[in-house]
Amino acid sequence: MERYIFSKASLDAFACNPEDLSREIHIWVIDLIQPDSNYLNFKKLLNEEEISKLDQYIFNSDKRRYIVSHGFLKEIIGKYLDINPHDISFKTSSLGKSCLEETLKPINFEFSLAHSGELAIYALTKRRRVGVDIEYVRRKIDYMKIASKFFTKREKDILDSLEKDQKKMAFFNCWTRKEAFIKAFNEKLLDFQDFEVTIIPNNAPQIIDVQGYPMESKRWSMMSFSPAESYIGTLVGEGRNWKPRFHYTYF
Repeated sequence: MERYIFSKASLDAFACNPEDLSREIHIWVIDLIQPDSNYLNFKKLLNEEEISKLDQYIFNSDKRRYIVSHGFLKEIIGKYLDINPHDISFKTSSLGKSCLEETLKPINFEFSLAHSGELAIYALTKRRRVGVDIEYVRRKIDYMKIASKFFTKREKDILDSLEKDQKKMAFFNCWTRKEAFIKAFNEKLLDFQDFEVTIIPNNAPQIIDVQGYPMESKRWSMMSFSPAESYIGTLVGEGRNWKPRFHYTYF
């Protein structure tokens, strides 16, 4: 896995320059465990519909994570697009992807959000589709059982063939790569078994094949990274003429 440098940055005009997004994908990471003052500020940014979604969470800790992750999303989009965060609202596309309301959306602005454990991650860019995913790898899950249900036959065969100490990382490689690509693709609703990715640790991350789209694998760039200890992330961007810029946010 590549080791990219996450620079500490605040949400200022230098770090959030929208002109840079034409040739870059900006990745921001935020700690979801925030002091009450920040939490309350983020909560003020949510509208009634977003607040109503808190009812789906049982634990207060999960409600706080939702508020921080979505409040920060409004903050960061507001900085890039020079919009008051209170005026930002989202809609859900026919494929289930969150996007800006048409009245707010500038041409070719794209973003993706993921969260796991105590971190949230955001990818923002222009003129290309983008998807990002992150997973906390110390979660106690039966990853072999999950793989048997969701991965393709070849992916399962490769996973079964690996040494025990490689299996878990290979699983999370596969999972985050599939999640990130599904978020980016946005042409039809893909299932995990509709396409294949590389999964072996230390091998280059890439899309191998997409059923029904024979040339699709060549249209995308994929990279894996670790934003913090025990976390793995994948970024997928359309095309190959872009570079990533990583930020770790502080307040």
